[in-house]
Amino acid sequence: LVRQEKLIEAHAVASRGLERFPESTGGAECQRILIDLERPSSSLITERVWNSSGPEIRLQYKNLTEVHFRLLRYDFDILLRPENFYSLGRLNARQTNALLSQKPLKEWTEILPPTNDYQLRTEILQPPSDLPPGFYCLLASHDPNFQKKEENQTQLAPLWVSDLALITEDGNQQDRFSGFVLHAK
Repeated sequence: LVRQEKLIEAHAVASRGLERFPESTGGAECQRILIDLERPSSSLITERVWNSSGPEIRLQYKNLTEVHFRLLRYDFDILLRPENFYSLGRLNARQTNALLSQKPLKEWTEILPPTNDYQLRTEILQPPSDLPPGFYCLLASHDPNFQKKEENQTQLAPLWVSDLALITEDGNQQDRFSGFVLHAK
Protein backbone atom coordinates (compact mmCIF):
# COMPACT_ATOMS: atom_id res chain seq x y z
CA LEU A 1 0.00 0.00 0.00
CA VAL A 2 2.89 2.39 0.73
CA ARG A 3 4.35 1.80 -2.75
CA GLN A 4 0.92 2.52 -4.22
CA GLU A 5 0.85 5.77 -2.18
CA LYS A 6 -2.30 4.67 -0.36
CA LEU A 7 -0.82 6.00 2.84
CA ILE A 8 -3.97 6.43 4.96
CA GLU A 9 -4.93 2.84 4.22
CA ALA A 10 -1.34 1.67 4.88
CA HIS A 11 -1.40 3.46 8.24
CA ALA A 12 -4.68 1.76 9.22
CA VAL A 13 -3.43 -1.73 8.21
CA ALA A 14 -0.08 -1.25 9.98
CA SER A 15 -1.86 0.01 13.13
CA ARG A 16 -4.06 -3.10 13.18
CA GLY A 17 -1.08 -5.37 12.55
CA LEU A 18 0.93 -3.84 15.39
CA GLU A 19 -2.06 -4.02 17.74
CA ARG A 20 -2.78 -7.69 16.96
CA PHE A 21 0.81 -8.97 16.77
CA PRO A 22 3.02 -6.59 18.78
CA GLU A 23 5.74 -9.17 19.60
CA SER A 24 6.08 -10.68 16.13
CA THR A 25 8.41 -9.87 13.23
CA GLY A 26 5.37 -8.62 11.31
CA GLY A 27 4.41 -6.42 14.25
CA ALA A 28 7.91 -4.91 14.24
CA GLU A 29 7.57 -4.22 10.50
CA CYS A 30 4.20 -2.57 11.11
CA GLN A 31 5.79 -0.36 13.77
CA ARG A 32 8.57 0.65 11.33
CA ILE A 33 5.94 1.55 8.70
CA LEU A 34 4.03 3.69 11.23
CA ILE A 35 7.21 5.50 12.29
CA ASP A 36 8.07 6.23 8.65
CA LEU A 37 4.55 7.46 7.85
CA GLU A 38 4.27 9.67 10.94
CA ARG A 39 7.80 11.13 10.94
CA PRO A 40 7.87 14.89 10.24
CA SER A 41 10.08 15.83 7.31
CA SER A 42 10.85 18.81 5.12
CA SER A 43 13.04 19.87 2.24
CA LEU A 44 14.06 23.48 1.57
CA ILE A 45 14.78 24.83 -1.92
CA THR A 46 15.40 28.44 -2.94
CA GLU A 47 17.27 30.40 -5.59
CA ARG A 48 20.97 31.06 -5.03
CA VAL A 49 20.41 34.75 -5.77
CA TRP A 50 17.47 36.75 -4.49
CA ASN A 51 16.69 39.95 -6.36
CA SER A 52 13.70 42.14 -7.07
CA SER A 53 12.22 39.58 -9.48
CA GLY A 54 10.52 37.93 -6.50
CA PRO A 55 12.43 35.09 -4.90
CA GLU A 56 10.57 32.08 -3.53
CA ILE A 57 11.16 29.53 -0.83
CA ARG A 58 9.88 26.12 -1.89
CA LEU A 59 9.15 23.90 1.09
CA GLN A 60 8.24 20.25 0.60
CA TYR A 61 6.98 18.71 3.86
CA LYS A 62 4.77 16.24 5.65
CA ASN A 63 3.48 15.91 9.21
CA LEU A 64 4.28 19.53 10.11
CA THR A 65 2.01 22.46 10.86
CA GLU A 66 4.69 25.15 11.03
CA VAL A 67 8.27 25.82 10.03
CA HIS A 68 10.62 28.40 11.52
CA PHE A 69 13.09 30.49 9.54
CA ARG A 70 16.16 32.51 10.39
CA LEU A 71 18.11 34.64 7.94
CA LEU A 72 21.68 35.48 8.91
CA ARG A 73 24.45 37.44 7.24
CA TYR A 74 27.58 35.38 6.59
CA ASP A 75 31.11 36.28 5.59
CA PHE A 76 31.58 34.76 2.13
CA ASP A 77 35.36 35.13 2.47
CA ILE A 78 35.28 32.28 4.99
CA LEU A 79 34.06 29.99 2.23
CA LEU A 80 36.94 31.08 -0.02
CA ARG A 81 39.61 29.86 2.41
CA PRO A 82 41.70 26.90 1.16
CA GLU A 83 40.25 24.46 3.73
CA ASN A 84 36.75 25.19 2.38
CA PHE A 85 37.65 25.07 -1.32
CA TYR A 86 35.94 21.76 -2.12
CA SER A 87 32.74 22.70 -0.33
CA LEU A 88 32.28 26.19 -1.74
CA GLY A 89 28.78 27.36 -0.90
CA ARG A 90 28.28 24.69 1.76
CA LEU A 91 28.92 25.02 5.48
CA ASN A 92 30.40 22.27 7.61
CA ALA A 93 29.06 21.28 11.05
CA ARG A 94 31.37 23.69 12.91
CA GLN A 95 30.35 26.64 10.71
CA THR A 96 26.66 25.73 10.99
CA ASN A 97 26.85 25.51 14.80
CA ALA A 98 28.57 28.92 14.91
CA LEU A 99 25.83 30.30 12.67
CA LEU A 100 23.09 28.92 14.95
CA SER A 101 24.58 30.85 17.88
CA GLN A 102 24.36 34.21 16.05
CA LYS A 103 21.50 36.67 16.31
CA PRO A 104 19.50 36.47 13.06
CA LEU A 105 18.87 39.50 10.87
CA LYS A 106 15.32 38.23 10.31
CA GLU A 107 13.28 35.42 11.81
CA TRP A 108 9.74 34.32 11.13
CA THR A 109 7.37 31.37 11.32
CA GLU A 110 5.17 30.06 8.52
CA ILE A 111 1.96 28.18 9.38
CA LEU A 112 1.52 25.22 7.03
CA PRO A 113 -1.62 23.44 5.86
CA PRO A 114 -1.80 20.03 7.58
CA THR A 115 -0.91 16.82 5.76
CA ASN A 116 -3.38 14.43 7.36
CA ASP A 117 -2.90 11.98 4.47
CA TYR A 118 0.86 11.44 5.21
CA GLN A 119 1.66 12.65 1.67
CA LEU A 120 4.37 15.18 0.84
CA ARG A 121 3.02 18.64 0.11
CA THR A 122 4.81 21.62 -1.47
CA GLU A 123 4.21 25.20 -0.36
CA ILE A 124 5.67 28.28 -2.07
CA LEU A 125 6.62 30.83 0.59
CA GLN A 126 7.67 34.46 0.19
CA PRO A 127 10.86 35.58 1.94
CA PRO A 128 11.39 39.05 3.41
CA SER A 129 11.84 41.67 0.70
CA ASP A 130 13.66 44.46 2.55
CA LEU A 131 17.16 42.97 2.59
CA PRO A 132 20.37 44.83 1.77
CA PRO A 133 22.74 43.23 -0.75
CA GLY A 134 25.10 40.62 0.63
CA PHE A 135 25.70 36.95 1.37
CA TYR A 136 23.24 35.20 3.71
CA CYS A 137 22.35 31.82 5.11
CA LEU A 138 18.69 30.86 5.36
CA LEU A 139 17.96 28.34 8.10
CA ALA A 140 14.71 26.38 8.40
CA SER A 141 13.77 24.23 11.38
CA HIS A 142 10.85 22.25 12.76
CA ASP A 143 11.86 23.49 16.23
CA PRO A 144 11.37 27.22 17.03
CA ASN A 145 14.61 27.20 19.05
CA PHE A 146 16.59 25.43 16.30
CA GLN A 147 17.75 22.83 18.83
CA LYS A 148 19.31 19.55 17.80
CA LYS A 149 16.69 16.98 18.66
CA GLU A 150 16.04 13.60 17.12
CA GLU A 151 12.68 14.69 15.70
CA ASN A 152 13.96 18.05 14.41
CA GLN A 153 15.43 18.86 11.02
CA THR A 154 17.43 22.03 10.53
CA GLN A 155 18.27 22.91 6.94
CA LEU A 156 20.51 25.58 5.50
CA ALA A 157 20.50 27.36 2.14
CA PRO A 158 23.32 29.81 1.32
CA LEU A 159 22.23 32.69 -0.92
CA TRP A 160 23.09 36.13 -2.24
CA VAL A 161 20.84 39.18 -2.20
CA SER A 162 21.81 41.22 -5.25
CA ASP A 163 20.42 43.58 -7.86
CA LEU A 164 22.49 41.79 -10.53
CA ALA A 165 21.42 38.90 -12.75
CA LEU A 166 23.62 36.58 -14.79
CA ILE A 167 22.43 35.22 -18.11
CA THR A 168 24.70 32.62 -19.68
CA GLU A 169 24.85 31.42 -23.25
CA ASP A 170 25.43 27.76 -23.92
CA GLY A 171 27.76 27.76 -26.89
CA ASN A 172 29.14 24.70 -28.60
CA GLN A 173 32.72 25.75 -27.99
CA GLN A 174 34.20 23.89 -25.01
CA ASP A 175 36.81 26.50 -24.14
CA ARG A 176 34.48 29.52 -24.23
CA PHE A 177 31.91 30.80 -21.81
CA SER A 178 29.78 33.84 -22.52
CA GLY A 179 26.83 35.69 -21.13
CA PHE A 180 25.52 38.94 -19.73
CA VAL A 181 25.47 40.59 -16.32
CA LEU A 182 22.35 42.73 -16.01
CA HIS A 183 20.58 44.89 -13.49
CA ALA A 184 17.72 42.67 -12.24
CA LYS A 185 14.28 44.26 -12.14
